[in-house]
Amino acid sequence: MKSRSTSGRITLRDLATHLGLSKTTVSVVMSGSKAAEAIPEKTRRRIERAAEKLGYRAHYMARSLRKSESMSVGIIVPEFSDGYFTLLMAGIEEFLISAGYFYFTVSHYWKPDLQQQYPAMLEERGVDGLLMVNTDPPQSHLPMVSISGHHKRGAPTTVMLDHEHAAHLLIEHLHGLGHRRIAFVHGQSWSQDTQLRRKAFVTAMQQFGLKIIPELQVTLDATTWTPDLGYAPATELLKKTRDFTALVCFNDTAAMGAIRAARDAGLRVPEDISVTGFDNIAHASFFSPSLTTVQQPLREMGKSAAQALIEHIRHPQQTQPAKLVHQPLLVARESTGHAPLTATTAKRSAK
Repeated sequence: MKSRSTSGRITLRDLATHLGLSKTTVSVVMSGSKAAEAIPEKTRRRIERAAEKLGYRAHYMARSLRKSESMSVGIIVPEFSDGYFTLLMAGIEEFLISAGYFYFTVSHYWKPDLQQQYPAMLEERGVDGLLMVNTDPPQSHLPMVSISGHHKRGAPTTVMLDHEHAAHLLIEHLHGLGHRRIAFVHGQSWSQDTQLRRKAFVTAMQQFGLKIIPELQVTLDATTWTPDLGYAPATELLKKTRDFTALVCFNDTAAMGAIRAARDAGLRVPEDISVTGFDNIAHASFFSPSLTTVQQPLREMGKSAAQALIEHIRHPQQTQPAKLVHQPLLVARESTGHAPLTATTAKRSAK
């Protein structure tokens, strides 16, 4: 073939010249237009084989404009970590790849300006929809689905965990082991799950006749996703009081830091104090002691969110469910055990 663009890339004109066909005929076939049905199948196959042999690729933006879709979506997350977000993304990616969708992923690190800018930037790049992970939904006309979004406006569908059942499972487990004075490390103020999960634990404690004790409540404020997240709050709590036998942490990463804080304070886990996490991230079972936690089916949540978004994109006139609720599972491991005879058993001074 003699004709080729100066960039070396095979163009539509090059392909048409090589085949001895009109540019219009080749364009109709390569664009996937319904008009291609009027072209003989033998000719269509000839064009497709030549395109594959010569390495022709239809111009992405031009094809998108013709089809009124880009076959791509935007995914907005706070950040990536070893646990929660990577497990969600595994499910999201699995479904999008199987559905033939490309995706852009951006992390806003809880910066308000980026949370406002990224949806617009993704829309400018022609995405067909947005998937918001633990992020407030923007004002946008695009199809949208949220994961762990507890908001009153925005996304037509929210994929979430049954937090009430999750809290009940954890408190039931600790209550059954004899724990009555339970401390909590609650999530950060900006986390979408914090308030809902806190409320769920209050309800669960009441169901078992237990009191929420103000001095046994601390709140995470760091943005790190290393065990440092829970180390400092747990250390401060143990400096103020040791009059509790169990510590429930907002997530597994915080629980790992809290266990180290307890050990540094001279306490044994679980002999002196039981510690629980939340999420069941990949290395929770390999930590020492292995972590008792609530398993969020994060991979399945990611898949269902991606599926819901693609359904919304493909069928915009259909009514979408407001919520897709997934059920938790208690995973009991080594970090919890029977409560000491009295809470004061856990008051041994660090030496």
